Amino acid sequence: MLFRLTSLAVLLTSAFTAEAADGSYNYDETHIWDQVITSSPNECAGSSNSPIAIEDEGCTEFHSYVFENGSCTMADMKATVEKNGVKIGIKDGATCDKPYFILPGTTDKYTFAQMHIHLSSEHTIDGNYYAAELHMVHVGPKRYSVIGTMIQPDKPDDHPNFGPFIAAWQDARFDMESTCPAANQSCKVSKGYATGNNLLVPSTEDMHPYKILASGQFYHYFGGLTTPPCTQAVWWNLNAKPMKVSVKQFAVLSEIILKTLDPSTECTKPLTVASVTGSTSRPPQPINGRVIKKICPGPTTTQNTSNPGTGGDQEPDSGAESTSYVVGALSFAAAVTAGQFL
Repeated sequence: MLFRLTSLAVLLTSAFTAEAADGSYNYDETHIWDQVITSSPNECAGSSNSPIAIEDEGCTEFHSYVFENGSCTMADMKATVEKNGVKIGIKDGATCDKPYFILPGTTDKYTFAQMHIHLSSEHTIDGNYYAAELHMVHVGPKRYSVIGTMIQPDKPDDHPNFGPFIAAWQDARFDMESTCPAANQSCKVSKGYATGNNLLVPSTEDMHPYKILASGQFYHYFGGLTTPPCTQAVWWNLNAKPMKVSVKQFAVLSEIILKTLDPSTECTKPLTVASVTGSTSRPPQPINGRVIKKICPGPTTTQNTSNPGTGGDQEPDSGAESTSYVVGALSFAAAVTAGQFL
């Protein structure tokens, strides 16, 4: 029996390695993501990976984030359904002013690139998981910065600022599945699932991503992307309060992520690479001595400045954290060029 189990493990690992050669991965085998072949260096076994388990120890710094929503509307956005979830970004050639924010303690501008959602949260707060986690990925001069928020479906009414994004993803699903053979289309598509939102009838509604944030408090730390190649070049800023949506909004979101059909299989299989339990989230990774700050609105003060490289965009002084920064800095340009933002 031991031999049979060992042989099965070898076969499964070999099968994954073959798939990994073309950049494929799934959420049942996150422990071997360091074998995934990507166009930039794979850092999934690095010492500054994300997500992590966050323990709230109260506000450690007082700053106010500067957010600018820009002038983009939903008509300037492109929504997609992908193997690991839903994504929306600004269309190529859009002439609007992109949203951006200034990271506290710096003058560096981080420009909105896209946002996406993971089912079941990736980070934990005080040991608690949430139903989903939304990441707004921004690109700065030397690294990424992510504005994140947990999603919790316990609001009786729809979240009005989140509704346009769900509508865009509904249309993205419709657009994708409309290419499927009629016999394999989902019933919702064949019956006119989308009735004209972002893709079919472009909306002039403003695209203001920061309006969905529930508070001005953020957990801040240095980490990496949460999908291969796990590039360690990310300033994380996770909102301390979850965004609350209705149960219906969350049900629609979950169905889009988990049940959209894959045209490459003639729509005989779902597109998702979710785990068997429906998760598209990587488990928390070791913290390895990194400092997690909680930045709260207020007069600019710092309670603890003895830890290098934990706030702003300055380089760390020494030690293991310095090594992780060097790796992240070297791979950042390659990751941006390859469009790796998750």
